[in-house]
Order: sequence, then structure tokens, then C-alpha cells
Amino acid sequence: MVVKDILTLSISSLALVLSIYNFYVQRVRREDKLIGNLISIQKADGDWSTLAEYSICNIGDTQLVIKEVEVCGESGGKILESKVEQVPCVIKPGEIVLVNVFHRRDDFKNDYIALVEFGIFSAKGKGYRLPHPISENGKYPKNMWETFELNKEHEGF
Repeated sequence: MVVKDILTLSISSLALVLSIYNFYVQRVRREDKLIGNLISIQKADGDWSTLAEYSICNIGDTQLVIKEVEVCGESGGKILESKVEQVPCVIKPGEIVLVNVFHRRDDFKNDYIALVEFGIFSAKGKGYRLPHPISENGKYPKNMWETFELNKEHEGF
């Protein structure tokens, strides 16, 4: 073989490997990935005393549905009355949605930490429960303002 033939075969082999990898990434591998942030927590007007604003971003390559958002109390996980705007909603890959969660502070004890739990389904048929702790009394959970993300430990509904 001549150097010219080796170079041609090398370039062809590299092109084949890249084509196979590209096919795998676009058609075979599907990832459910989502990140969220608590943007603000503040007093609300009207019947609801507290508004928690979240930004939710789909960074995977499958569509996700936020089916429900629940506010759970600190003891026993009791589901408390809340109102959620923008839910249910479909989040396409690369999209960001803003979710407003209203609840009543009177439903909690004085020193409370609540869980805002997002119920999420993927286009692959998997269900996820994604909890996020919040507080409004100044005793914030250490991870309240950190980005939270969807992963395998949240799988199951």
C-alpha cells in the first residue's frame, strides 16, 4: 500500500466512525435531563401568603411534561393546599419555563421547611418525583438556592 491509500482509508474510517457516533447520539441515546432554580420567594397578594418562583430548563434531548407541583409539609409529608401557575406544561429540549407556586404560610408551623415536589414525565414513559426544599423564616436549607437537577434517584412515581 502506498501512503496515499493509507491516508484515504484513514479518512474514510474516521468518517464512518463519526457517522455511527452521530447516528447513536441523534437516534438511539435519549436522555431525560432537567435543571431548576428557585428564583425568588416572596409575599403574595390575595388568598395566598407566599409565592415561590422557579425556572425549569430541559437540557436533555427528550420532551418532558411537568404534570403537577405539590407543596408538602415537614412532618409526614402531608400535601398542603397550593396553587400553581403554568402547570401542566410540556418542555421541549432547550426550553425554559417559569413556574409560580403559591401557598399559605399559616399551613406550616413557625419553623418550617417545606418540600415543593415536581411530578415529571418523559417522552420515554418514565415518571420522576423531584423534591426541592424551601423555607421563608430565615432558616434556609443549605441547598435551597442551589440548582437542582433530575437524575436516576428521582425515578419512580
